[in-house]
Amino acid sequence: MDVRTCMREKLERLGFNFNQFSMDEFIAHIEEKLNREIRMIGWPMPQGMYGAWISIEDVDHEYVFYNTRYSRHQQVNSQLHELCHIICDHSTLKISPEKLKGLLEEKNLDPIFEQALLRSPDISQEEIEAETMAILVQEFVAECDRLKQLTTLSTNEHSRRYMEKVGFSRV
Repeated sequence: MDVRTCMREKLERLGFNFNQFSMDEFIAHIEEKLNREIRMIGWPMPQGMYGAWISIEDVDHEYVFYNTRYSRHQQVNSQLHELCHIICDHSTLKISPEKLKGLLEEKNLDPIFEQALLRSPDISQEEIEAETMAILVQEFVAECDRLKQLTTLSTNEHSRRYMEKVGFSRV
């Protein structure tokens, strides 16, 4: 079976109604289906890095970082790409909650981003799967005439509350 067909089947098993697509609804559905909390965080990442997915050890919390230095369209694509890694249950960097909180408080996540880059080569099967699924999501959204929703970033209430808790009113 080719990658596109396989990713389409995984996405269909997720059971999301793309007629109701918004990024926040899509994230909420993934959270419910996978029993994980997902926090979306815009961050000025190093040039050449679009996004990163980091898991917290021993807790079902996932952090998706997307680069705020790029266009809104690229940020949305990065959010989808990282969410697709989660849907596919790909491997990711796992860190302690204390380490993440400390890095957020220092406003320096570059060491974590560097570790995340080292864990995923430029072209790997997991990258191909995540990007293929992200493209499929965008196609499904277009078929349902919800394209405007693909220009809207997640407002993800979990992320906003967490960032305020560690001292950020806005990143």
